Amino acid sequence: MDYVKFISLKLVRIIISCLRKGGKQMSPKELLYIEDTLSHEKQVKCTCKDSAEKLENKELANFVDGLATRHTQCFNKFYGLVGGNNAG
Repeated sequence: MDYVKFISLKLVRIIISCLRKGGKQMSPKELLYIEDTLSHEKQVKCTCKDSAEKLENKELANFVDGLATRHTQCFNKFYGLVGGNNAG
């Protein structure tokens, strides 16, 4: 199972758990997990963007920029799963 599917399933389970509790607030542990996931994706995206700008090898820079794009998409997908607007 790839990283995005694994994290997506984890977030969906957290959301379903919250809904089963009658839509009440998520536990502090659940909120921390979501916050960590979003922070991780945002940090990796920024690191990839910064690295791509500094690379002299264009092929490698394009590859790393593609990784930044993938992590932006992951961030948006995860953020959407928890009911936020796409932003990243």
